[in-house]
Amino acid sequence: MRACLAVLALALLSGCIDDLPSGVVLERPRVLGARLAIDGDPGRAAPRPGEQATLQFFTAAPGDATWSAALTACVAAPSFAGVPGCQGEPFAVAPPGPPGPAPSFDFTVPDASAFAGGADAILFAGVLCADGTPSATLDEAMLPTCDGDAPTREVITFRLPVALGDATPNQHPTLDDETLTIDGATWALPDSPPATGCASAPATDALPRLTLQDEETPSEVVFTSAPEDREAYQELVITDQAPTFVDAREDITLTHLATAGSFERFTTEVFDDDAPSPRVEWTHPVAEDVPADGLTVRFVFVARDGRGGMDWTERVACVVP
Repeated sequence: MRACLAVLALALLSGCIDDLPSGVVLERPRVLGARLAIDGDPGRAAPRPGEQATLQFFTAAPGDATWSAALTACVAAPSFAGVPGCQGEPFAVAPPGPPGPAPSFDFTVPDASAFAGGADAILFAGVLCADGTPSATLDEAMLPTCDGDAPTREVITFRLPVALGDATPNQHPTLDDETLTIDGATWALPDSPPATGCASAPATDALPRLTLQDEETPSEVVFTSAPEDREAYQELVITDQAPTFVDAREDITLTHLATAGSFERFTTEVFDDDAPSPRVEWTHPVAEDVPADGLTVRFVFVARDGRGGMDWTERVACVVP
């Protein structure tokens, strides 16, 4: 990956998703991140004034789920602490659309004049509804509730830095060139894995077969990482005297979740060039949850650089008794 691997603390501010639960099991539909795609330059995470872009949400669920969203975008008011707010009225609104596998939000970044007075970011806010649609009923925060038989509601607050003037724009981390292993074996991208009965499918790099282990013998997932994965940038530091910029390098975080079993922690960080490859242990599900014909387990990994850049990938394994 160009900028990354670690694990992600889905806690927010400066390009994260708000209101995310901190669990290691993918037990319900969830929004795990949002990635900006700029027309003509999809690898860049920070847009410039006047550009066309799409905010793409990464969603995951234990099974099938459809999503609908209601979102707004405004120029974020300058703020060094506290809850971010808008500087003026929203410049883009996405009303609820037809349900689909993952929502997205097309918009045009305002011109440079809209970022006067120290503003340097866009603030996205709204809700995403899984197996439901945003309604006209608002909650105490003036955000839509979700209609449906049993909808899952995710509240979104996403602050996206904008590249102004001669600022070097942030690039997305990428997981495409990273090697993942599980228990020392290469772990490839999934290719139409069976939803059930995975024991009858051949074991491959894309569908490794794991013999069920007790909690004292977890599997180990390892990621590759290199110093160049972490971009250099100017970090704003608040002191008693005045805000100032200092030379810094990104800390990359990676979130890991699975549909069964559990990771030892929610996130892993990469911030030390001399540290070994990031690794995390995954405890197998309990025996009664693994059928005789095998259990297909989906794994989700989200990389985040803390400056608005992110990427995600998935893996699958077959656990057999």
